[in-house]
Amino acid sequence: DQVTDTPTDNYATWSAIQINAGTLANGSLQITALNSKTAVSTFRMDSGKWIASAKSSAGSSQAIFGLWQDMGTVPPASDPGFNVNSWAWYIAATASNRGVWTNSAKLFTVATLDNTYDMLVAVDIDAGKMWFGTDIGGTTVWYNSAGGTTGDPATGANPTATFTAGSPMYFAGQANGNTITANFGQSSFAYTAPTGFKFLSTANLPAPAIKDGSAYFQTTL
Repeated sequence: DQVTDTPTDNYATWSAIQINAGTLANGSLQITALNSKTAVSTFRMDSGKWIASAKSSAGSSQAIFGLWQDMGTVPPASDPGFNVNSWAWYIAATASNRGVWTNSAKLFTVATLDNTYDMLVAVDIDAGKMWFGTDIGGTTVWYNSAGGTTGDPATGANPTATFTAGSPMYFAGQANGNTITANFGQSSFAYTAPTGFKFLSTANLPAPAIKDGSAYFQTTL
């Protein structure tokens, strides 16, 4: 893929620092062979409303995409959705295991979930709400906590899960036996982002308190 990137707007990718044993490719948007590890995005979300998507290369191999709450430690050596303070879409060989998981417990099943679907995740840090959705052929569905399709990120109604408002989050992923490719806004989407939700890029991040660090770290002789 070829992505336009400028010094004023750089999009998140998967962090090479946190990738552990896996392999990154395609501009660090694709994860391969990351077994029982958690990869995270290069940007952390401390406030605001954010959205991203991911797609698996194979429908029957393990692929995971979701959120991991920053607890002040490195991401755990386990899958997102199967450790504390993480939530994730899970594509598995067994159809009954496919769906959204958190802390090793399945919230609901989406047995048809495979590589034909875009896995969508929208999170409102300030409200402490997240929505998991799917898109196939331009048809987008957002799920509530019971697996119904009444989730609505735009209005804030019927989230898939909730968390303590203001908790910092990373997008998180894992791939075993296949690859998973994230889209943090670099590429075009088949769906329309819910009103108020942004893609994870520097242009959408809050302005830093110190814009020119050199003004504070110049060597004086």
